[in-house]
Amino acid sequence: MIGTIEALAEDARGLRVVARVMHPTAAALVARGALTGLSFGYRVTAARGSNPRELLGLDLAEVSLVAAPMQALARIVRIDIGERREVASPSPSFD
Repeated sequence: MIGTIEALAEDARGLRVVARVMHPTAAALVARGALTGLSFGYRVTAARGSNPRELLGLDLAEVSLVAAPMQALARIVRIDIGERREVASPSPSFD
């Protein structure tokens, strides 16, 4: 296990994830700036429209630390070394 999610909610910027990175190597890579992005695995449960599709409901399956996220704005925005690592994605409606 790399870490645990402590809080997950939508805010004014998008999806906000507060997590604790417990794996020493992963924590060091985040602290050094080598892992700066997030990847989300999810299943869409409700949507409307197409191109773009607006996601109205989803089941989040996983959140991963990555070097190059598919959604360019899915970035770590703050870290607290030795405490919490706060990560956020500006948009929960990417697809």
